[in-house]
Amino acid sequence: IVDTPGHTDFITEVYRSLSVLDGAILVISAKDGVQAQTRILFHALQKMNIPTIIFINKIDSENFFIDEVISDIKENLDSNIIDMTDEFKNEDFSEDVIDFIAERDENLMEVYFESGYNKKLWEDNLKKQIKENKIYPVFRGSALNDINIESFIESFDKLTTTSYDENNEFLAKVCNVKYEDKNKEVYIKVLSGKLNVKDEVKYFYKDEIIEEKINSIYLKNGEKTSISKNIASGQIGAISGLSN
Repeated sequence: IVDTPGHTDFITEVYRSLSVLDGAILVISAKDGVQAQTRILFHALQKMNIPTIIFINKIDSENFFIDEVISDIKENLDSNIIDMTDEFKNEDFSEDVIDFIAERDENLMEVYFESGYNKKLWEDNLKKQIKENKIYPVFRGSALNDINIESFIESFDKLTTTSYDENNEFLAKVCNVKYEDKNKEVYIKVLSGKLNVKDEVKYFYKDEIIEEKINSIYLKNGEKTSISKNIASGQIGAISGLSN
């Protein structure tokens, strides 16, 4: 989990964080609606082709009207959004969602006319269109009062996909450098392969190829840090031992 700043004053840090994401949850307040920084973040996610799911938070606020918030999102962000808060609670998708997904894929629309609806086919197509930034699902809840949070996390897991391979050669992207108690930690997102403590890595520094041994590996998940013997493709963490 990578928690990015929401304010535009930290836009550099935001872009750095976005570069390592496989998918994003864009949180919008039911009370405040789409703000200027919301638009900036959303367009950044679009520009970087990061699949995005929208979560409307604080639905227990007074004077909350879902239709108004949905209209606000469609008008200021993108019209290709669909409320899916209750869709996975039922055996089949609602007619609105079935039509919404099919309307955005000609092949699926043909299948719909010829043989009708198939839940598995529609789910797979929805995942594909989310990955291609053609559809932005919307979910509603309240983080403070734990309304719809568990079901949202389950839905997010169903709708997002990744494809990493630990068996390929190790390759990682550096996304940040920090100093903890005078120790240098290089934050990386592993794109393929696997890295173990004491392995040697090669990297470019001022047009030179440097080869150095990794002393420590730390896995990062939100504010939590854990020491690890290795880090594998798809994971985000920090390594120590690099001098540059």
